[in-house]
Amino acid sequence: MSTNLSIKKWTLWLSMICGFMLFVIAATPLYAQENTYVKDENNHLSASQLDNLAKIAEKIKAENQATTLLVITDTPTDDVEYSAQEYLYNTVGKDGNGAIFYIDLATRHFTTVTSGNMIDFLTDARLEDINDKVTESLKENNFDQAATDYFEMVLEDVKAGIPHHHYRINKDTGEITYIKTLTPLEIGIAIIGGIATCLGIFFTVKGRYQLRIGGRYHYDRQNNGVIDLEINDTDLIGSFVTTRVIETHDSDDHDSGGSTFGSGFGGGSFGGGGSRSF
Repeated sequence: MSTNLSIKKWTLWLSMICGFMLFVIAATPLYAQENTYVKDENNHLSASQLDNLAKIAEKIKAENQATTLLVITDTPTDDVEYSAQEYLYNTVGKDGNGAIFYIDLATRHFTTVTSGNMIDFLTDARLEDINDKVTESLKENNFDQAATDYFEMVLEDVKAGIPHHHYRINKDTGEITYIKTLTPLEIGIAIIGGIATCLGIFFTVKGRYQLRIGGRYHYDRQNNGVIDLEINDTDLIGSFVTTRVIETHDSDDHDSGGSTFGSGFGGGSFGGGGSRSF
């Protein structure tokens, strides 16, 4: 009797231990997922806001495979831009696709930094718009709104795509690299033009040789296989080369201009940067 009772006790204890371990294992991924995009050690954001930001970040990643981050710290940093670069580098790797909104509440400064393809999506003009927007909420200590504005504006810019006639400016060397992008209109015109060209060639050949679709055409090589060649010599007397500089002017449109980037933490390339107070 005592033996059976002892077995039941051990079985109960083992069941409790296994249940606890399963709970810990099941809960761990959820906790990690909740903190993938946002680091807020002192809970300045509400729990519902964390879930909302994670959903927006997932939408951004689905669009261009980039990771969007937010860090809110109460620990003062000597260089907020360098700290942001370090965190972004350690999260996405060297030149990985990502963007970070880093807020230092101790010094009341913030920065927005990009890397990888986000340097092109978040141009200088777009980052300026984002920084202006979040500054308003940060001055009122409305961190929930500032975080929402940042993630939503990044999603909007990513969906809009890389601007037409976009270019990168290397602030270390001054080199300018133009990145060719096709707009939906240009893609549509190219497709329609290609189809029209193919149809034009087809009907021209069909009409000239009186071809019948499905019929069999015989080419008379005996009568048509004759080539007449002529020799013509042309002497080059002289040549002239003229050069002309065509000035271009960037418009003041939101999507005009380019992205400034430079080397930073770990030898990676980063866009954005700087430091703003609030």
